[in-house]
Amino acid sequence: MTNKNLQYNLVLTRHLAKIYDKLGDVDLLYNQLETNPHPVLITDLQGEIVYANQSLLKLSGYDLKEIIGGNPNLFKSGDQPEDFYTRLWETIERGEEFESRFKNKRKDGSFYWIHSIIKPLRNIEGEIAGFISIQEDITNLVKLESQSITSEDVLISIIKNLPKTGILVVESIPEKIYMAEGELMHEFFPDRSPELDDFENLFVPYDFSLKKELNKICKKGQSRRKKVFLGGRSIDFLISPLRFGGSSKRYCSVIIRDITDYQRIIEQIQRSEQQLEAIFQNAGIGIGILNPGGDYIRVNNGWAQMTGYEKETLEEMNVRSLLATDDLDAYRPEFYTLLKGIKDRHRMEMRFVRKNKEILWGDVSMTTIKDTKGSVTAIIAVVSDITENKKNREALEKSEQEFRELNATKDRLFSILAHDLKNPFSSIIGLSELAIESPDDTSHQKAIDYLHSINTTANQANNLLQNLLEWSRIQTGTISPVLVHNDIFQIVEDSIELVKIMAANKQIEIHNKIHTPSYVVCDLEMMNTIIRNLLTNAIKYSHENSVVEITSIQDKHNFLLHISDRGVGMTQKQQDMLFNGNNTTSSPGTAAEKGTGLGLILVKDFVKLNHGSISVKSEPNKGSTFTIKLPLSG
Repeated sequence: MTNKNLQYNLVLTRHLAKIYDKLGDVDLLYNQLETNPHPVLITDLQGEIVYANQSLLKLSGYDLKEIIGGNPNLFKSGDQPEDFYTRLWETIERGEEFESRFKNKRKDGSFYWIHSIIKPLRNIEGEIAGFISIQEDITNLVKLESQSITSEDVLISIIKNLPKTGILVVESIPEKIYMAEGELMHEFFPDRSPELDDFENLFVPYDFSLKKELNKICKKGQSRRKKVFLGGRSIDFLISPLRFGGSSKRYCSVIIRDITDYQRIIEQIQRSEQQLEAIFQNAGIGIGILNPGGDYIRVNNGWAQMTGYEKETLEEMNVRSLLATDDLDAYRPEFYTLLKGIKDRHRMEMRFVRKNKEILWGDVSMTTIKDTKGSVTAIIAVVSDITENKKNREALEKSEQEFRELNATKDRLFSILAHDLKNPFSSIIGLSELAIESPDDTSHQKAIDYLHSINTTANQANNLLQNLLEWSRIQTGTISPVLVHNDIFQIVEDSIELVKIMAANKQIEIHNKIHTPSYVVCDLEMMNTIIRNLLTNAIKYSHENSVVEITSIQDKHNFLLHISDRGVGMTQKQQDMLFNGNNTTSSPGTAAEKGTGLGLILVKDFVKLNHGSISVKSEPNKGSTFTIKLPLSG
């Protein structure tokens, strides 16, 4: 017999046992069902048989394949009225226990009697998912009760066929034991024939008086069943009147049976349900049961604590109301594969929104629950809170990225110091040495040319040093913007003044077409550096005798500054690399001007500090336009 034929409740219990490794007696329960001497039958809600143990097969004479999928009507003898079965179903469907005798029919057509307790089985959602019938073969007991006993030999022969059973026959007048036979009698009193007082002494500590029961029941011609717990054992008493054939004497028979195994299987089922509920509610993780539409059927304490909602509130919600809205489209295909039975289980990280609007990251394991036809009826979602782990992981990734950027910064700094800053000073030193070493051979015009070259090179070095200083201040976090209203038109005019010699050397005109005045909230020194660098770049990559234009657009909220040239332009790949801090290369200008690429990195960082953004549009051989977007209100 495989686990798949066990009832829904037991399968689910086993599933949770694998998750928590806390329910070690699940296998014990299964083994007790399978090997218990008492017949056990389990059906689903519609009465379809989903499990039968070996004892039931042996008692009924059927094979397992003949029973599974069938209906308990298979065992009906036809001797019990239909209203009996109506009462049975009404009782168990209310969630109550039904206990009675049944006259059943075997496969071979013979009849047998059982005493059965039928209990509802509840699943993890707390709903009735099926029914379990725990049975006891009482065929010989019924014979004993109904048959006219002609002699004590007949009585003894019947008792011998009943294991763990004893019979006590008591004469009514005088009240004394007439017979005490059977396996249980010899166990209780192995070395002597008992008296009524011996039974009193044996059972009084367990709040049971046989004498009182005989006086109340048997002498009135009535029958009664009584269950007594005796030192960990369950003992069943059936007290009823008895007459031997041809005798006028009145007797009381007391059939005593050890039903411990029968009771144990009932208690084991109850413990299993209690343990399942305890694990469900007290697990240190969240568990939710959802129907195929995503509505919560049931949730545990852990999920309520994670989300901040009451359990009752959650059980009226749909999971979509807890998921981050931006993630719904990403999760939908995974739910689809589960609901359609393509996959039985799936695990993924999901983002939920707590009641207080905080984000909850969960490591979610989802498992489907299917009916006997294979259709998905529910999904169990087990959620571990990984919010802190997620934050730590993101912080670590950010730290790693900052470390990589720091390394790139260090490499760029060394590159600038080793090459870009060394070259201008080498040129200045070389030119000045020529003028000093051969003053008499140097004409006035040649000296002027030397001075122009020295001046140009010194200005380049100065600009580089300024950029380097400001960039280093950004990297070390020692610079903060002073955001006040400034006239962009005037800032552009001041920046044009600083680069006009560079522009004049290439016969490039710079047109400031910004309306005056045009006030924006920005840091004055940073904005000077931003525009100076963008103008320097525009001149550097423009052809001789071309134009650089500065224009602007303003709406209610933002100010857009455009700096356009008609130079060499850029490919899309070059544009993608333009503001990359790891990019340590710079293309030479149209007059072979050298650069480090540091200026645009500085521009990007300064624009960000001013709460703005920068973008570029460019095409090869058509020029480039850099756009700075700044908020009017800061």
